[in-house]
Amino acid sequence: MKILGLETSTRACSVAVSDGAVLLAEMTVAGRDRPSDQLMAAVQQVLAAAGLALADLDGIAVSAGPGSFTGIRVGVTAAKTLAYTLGKPVTAVSSLDVLAANVPAPRWPVAAASGSCCTTPSRSLWVLVDARKDKVYAARYESFSDGWPTRVGEEQLVALEQLMPQLTGEFALLGDGLVRYGAAIQQATGDRGHPLPPALWVPRASAVCRLAAWHPTPAPDVHALAPHYLYSKESDISGW
Repeated sequence: MKILGLETSTRACSVAVSDGAVLLAEMTVAGRDRPSDQLMAAVQQVLAAAGLALADLDGIAVSAGPGSFTGIRVGVTAAKTLAYTLGKPVTAVSSLDVLAANVPAPRWPVAAASGSCCTTPSRSLWVLVDARKDKVYAARYESFSDGWPTRVGEEQLVALEQLMPQLTGEFALLGDGLVRYGAAIQQATGDRGHPLPPALWVPRASAVCRLAAWHPTPAPDVHALAPHYLYSKESDISGW
């Protein structure tokens, strides 16, 4: 199944095409330009690199938030337009799940559970994305034997003082929320927190494709697909 993945939830613009578990082509550009200035050109380049046309696609997948209001709107609008024009299904995935998927399995040390045939994580991963207004989008993940980060609970929109009590035990940290809040978190949690390299903070469309293929939940109607802002009432964005 050939899937076109779109990721524009941050200032980075990422596009990928996969065929089942095989990544055919990917392009990720991070810079000052907004995703809207790069997205469709990137789609054309990635399809050309994969030797495919739009008509060859079996579905569209998009990172629908939470994240940048403008970026999410650009990605979701493009995904809906392509899906409707091509008559293909469209699947939305969590932008925080996309970031968590950047962390390779070896970074998740596991210990055998006593009296169990399975494994349990020895640390958690927190994905933190700057949500402005002195808040972060946050989600906690655990990794099991299949190597996939598994989200525990729902995505959150929280202030730092609301987040701190949740940062228990030993944990890894990932995301651009660390630019603003990383020092405060380190000061409060000491050596329990382990920031991961900034190279892993850029969301990748290849992860969008993988998540869509692994947990396919296509929108029943293309027009029903909507951005996942978490606090859309405050953003005054309507019409979806």
